[in-house]
Formats: sequence, structure tokens, C-alpha cells
Amino acid sequence: DDGVGRVIKYAGKHTLFAEMVGQAVYEATSESIMINIRHLHGNYAVYTVRRWIQILMATMKGARPCIPPKPMDPMPRAPISVVLLGVCSVLFVRSSPLPDKAKL
Repeated sequence: DDGVGRVIKYAGKHTLFAEMVGQAVYEATSESIMINIRHLHGNYAVYTVRRWIQILMATMKGARPCIPPKPMDPMPRAPISVVLLGVCSVLFVRSSPLPDKAKL
């Protein structure tokens, strides 16, 4: 009986510690990102406006993947590195020792 009570009594310490570490890392990362944004852009609102302007300009130039600058232009081919990565990924999945049900 004592062994069971001890296990339940002390269970969860590592989980709580991991949650505290994760929260500390999240807060430190968020704070450092905000410090950098304030240093580079002045405040978060200016950063957001500049980011949306950059996204809008890139969209209008056709810089987004698979969207041509002019609708009547043919779709550009994918770079060879992207094609090779896709082919290698498919070959890896097909040749991996996973059960047949796990493969697509």
C-alpha cells in the first residue's frame, strides 16, 4: 500500500518542471522578438504595417509560389532542387520499412 501512495503522491513533478521550463523559454523568446521589433521598427504596429505592405507588394509582383505575375502566362516550372527533394521524399517513403498500411 505504501508504494502505491508514494508513486501517486510524487507523480507529475517532471511534467510540472517541463511546463515551467517551456513557459520560461516562451516568455524569453517572445520578449527578445519584441525587443528586436522595437529596435528595428519602433513599435509593433509599424512592423505589422510594413510586413503587410511587403506581402502585398510580393503578391502583386507574383512572387508567391505557383502564381504567375500575369494570369495568362504559363505556370513557371519548379526549381530542380524542389523537384529532386520531392522525388527523394517519395522514394524514401516507398522504400522505408513501414507496414503497408502506413504507406500511401
